[in-house]
Amino acid sequence: MRVLVFGPTSYVGRAFIDECIRRGWEVIADVRDPTSWEIFALGMGGEAGTVLRAERAGDLLVDFAVNFAYIKNVPWYEFYHRNRLLVQRFTSAARARCAKVLAQVSSQAVFGYSFSSPPPPDRARLTLGDAYTEGKIICERAFLSDARDEAYVPAVVRLGNVIGPGAVPWTATLATTMLLGMSVGSGRANATYVGNIADYLCYIASRPEALRLFGPFHHLAEFSSVRWREIVDPMCETMRIMPSYGSNPPLTAGHLSLPALARGCGRYVAGLSRDRLPTWLTNIASALRSRLATPYSTLSGNARTLAAIMNEQYEFHPHVLNGWRPPADLSIALDLICSWLEDAGYGPL
Repeated sequence: MRVLVFGPTSYVGRAFIDECIRRGWEVIADVRDPTSWEIFALGMGGEAGTVLRAERAGDLLVDFAVNFAYIKNVPWYEFYHRNRLLVQRFTSAARARCAKVLAQVSSQAVFGYSFSSPPPPDRARLTLGDAYTEGKIICERAFLSDARDEAYVPAVVRLGNVIGPGAVPWTATLATTMLLGMSVGSGRANATYVGNIADYLCYIASRPEALRLFGPFHHLAEFSSVRWREIVDPMCETMRIMPSYGSNPPLTAGHLSLPALARGCGRYVAGLSRDRLPTWLTNIASALRSRLATPYSTLSGNARTLAAIMNEQYEFHPHVLNGWRPPADLSIALDLICSWLEDAGYGPL
């Protein structure tokens, strides 16, 4: 089996590549930035030679292609276009290598950070006001649009809250939040373990006919019914601290607040004003942009966002291909997470 991976330097992308190597599969990795490739190869250690960079792979054909990449940190008026180009580049590269199955890795966040009902395995409504949510929805739609009347089978794999050793939002940031004495939620975890994600992607890689009958949307959240307490309590025991549970108002995506609209207008005017408008007007636009310029909130480093999501009461029900069974249960996942916490210095000194 040979696979093409876009976004291999991501947390889940690296776990998938590790699983492919363990199975003896060949991996072609698409990394655009030479520095990122050097860092990636350094992290791979002795296994770096088993991964071939796409630029040096020639015309090698692949069986499976998966995209973990998405656009970040671009002006809002370029956001749709850049995400669309990314997906087009991915599907074009996969078609050129005759991949039979293509997977676009997405997120439960396409339904927002707070659910009004259990999210269905169907198309997500386009929402505004959050770059991560918007980007994932745009990529999903572009991916499915490119898949019409094609020889390959598309799979949109939406992930729940990813837990695992070194997972930034739901392990490292969560642990830091608790060490700082901040409250976390105790609602449904809607979680998936990183090793299980890698295994599921490998599972669907060689099953095009079953995927065609199943439909394009996959929801991966094998621990969706688990309460966050079942994950947080063992982590806190490892760190020798007491957890603090609280409630937070739900977060919503789907509207543009006045500050967000003003930020957007400031960026738009500043973008158009280069070499076109008088200097004084350009300066006003730049001042407006800098005064209101705050990055889109992300899960990383935002304790309020974490706590609000952790109080979710609706379940992100799993929807996966028949026959797949997650190799790691919750006890295995927690053992590996707690071991990582100790090794990373989160345990007692």
